[in-house]
Amino acid sequence: MARTYVEKYWRKTNFINGRTICGYIVLKACHGNNVGLSSTNGITGGGVWKIIVDTIHRLTLDGFIQDNTLNKVMRNGLSTRFWKDVWCGEASLQVRFPRLFLLSTNANGMVRDFWVNGRWNFQWRLPIRGGAQQCMLHEMMEVLADCRCSDEPDVWRWNLDPAGMFIVRSLRSHIDSLQLAEVDIVTRWIRLVPIKVNILVWRLGLNRLPTLDNLDRKGVNLDSLLCNSCTTVMESTANVFF
Repeated sequence: MARTYVEKYWRKTNFINGRTICGYIVLKACHGNNVGLSSTNGITGGGVWKIIVDTIHRLTLDGFIQDNTLNKVMRNGLSTRFWKDVWCGEASLQVRFPRLFLLSTNANGMVRDFWVNGRWNFQWRLPIRGGAQQCMLHEMMEVLADCRCSDEPDVWRWNLDPAGMFIVRSLRSHIDSLQLAEVDIVTRWIRLVPIKVNILVWRLGLNRLPTLDNLDRKGVNLDSLLCNSCTTVMESTANVFF
């Protein structure tokens, strides 16, 4: 299904940083015509990246990909949410430190809002008490010890591609690997012959032609399994083509 939509809408692409991307293809492939967006996931406004990030969120909820497949790489912290985005580790700080999140006065703040004069600064609704809250704060500060804000803009990293850039091919290959059966024979399409010939040879190699023995294996009621040409052996792909 994903392959069909990719081939059909391949030309409807956008270009970011010189790489071909198309979130609309993924939306159509996985959700049909119902491609409404339900959450922003840290993306404000419109544009292709909002579509891609929302699509990845839906694919994660549907179990196609893991939670950390698309990560935010924090640099200047102006577009990365401190608590809710996954930018420091494999889970958001909201999930890792839930008590501190509830105490924060800026639950939707960006990373840059918490980086003041070269150090991390937090405002709490109530003073941090000892025990579990103090342990969580100490652990979070250790996690943030190697994190610094720079002057470069934040970027997204796509972990299914070695270069970290989102391309439809990597997502399509990943979905195909989950949904399509594996075969030992690599499919090779020859453009010099008609497509029906390519399909015939492909089905022949997989023994998926409607020969009498294959029809019988599928439970089709037949009067005879003998080859109509020689009437001596059972009709099969080996008998017909070889």
